[in-house]
Amino acid sequence: MANTIIYKEDFAVKLQEKLSEPKFFNTLGDVIYTDKKVLNNPYKNDPTVASYTRGAQFSYTDVTLTNETLDIATTAISAEYVDRADLAQNGYDLQIRLAADQGDELMDEIETAWIAAGVAQAGNSSTWTDGSFIAGIADARSEIVTDKGLRALERNGGSIIMSPAKYAGLVTEAQDAGVLTFSDSVLKEGTVAMVGGFKVYESNLTGGATQALAFVNKTITVGILNTTFGMTVIDEHNPDNRSAIGFVTRADYGLKVFANNAGFVVDVTAGA
Repeated sequence: MANTIIYKEDFAVKLQEKLSEPKFFNTLGDVIYTDKKVLNNPYKNDPTVASYTRGAQFSYTDVTLTNETLDIATTAISAEYVDRADLAQNGYDLQIRLAADQGDELMDEIETAWIAAGVAQAGNSSTWTDGSFIAGIADARSEIVTDKGLRALERNGGSIIMSPAKYAGLVTEAQDAGVLTFSDSVLKEGTVAMVGGFKVYESNLTGGATQALAFVNKTITVGILNTTFGMTVIDEHNPDNRSAIGFVTRADYGLKVFANNAGFVVDVTAGA
């Protein structure tokens, strides 16, 4: 009787390939891979600049540090079992498909949570009406550039994530107005739409057709626990008392918009 072959190393390699693919959270966000549970983010007050007369005395500004923490306390897990007969009959291809699917689902889980954290912790909000999305982008930009937002926007660039339906409406409006340009995209081969100085992306993970998010890149932070990110466990000992083999992967993460970045994120209602 032939033994069922479990390609553990190939499963892990395929899974890691999926976990390395570019997504919004790991391309436009601030990603920290760590083995710590709590991340500290101390930031200081801005220095002051004053005019000076040669030979005169000057004053020092006190440095004030404010610390915020990000807790890596959310766990996502993907666990599937395959009957031994099905695995024997489908073999290697089925296992590799399992690894790819689990990797995709874990990445989408973090992506969805990352967008939701940006929406929930945004320091600004804006409502855009259908047919007036360009004016809405200008409004969102105005909210972001207040105080130090312009410096951050110029340094890191800005992005907008919209549902496919509303993205299509924006592209049509920008084309008709003659303000649509394109730029190379790091998320996919090809180009990405640019409107009003923002790169505009579409996603099915915004949380709703009218939910959108405008932000300065690198202002929504995700902490990922190195040890368990894509950790693969293959249980060949009949999990759950079934004549099967179990395939389990997980990821532990935490998400936060730190207070000093909140003003650079806009919760957008588009075409409600």
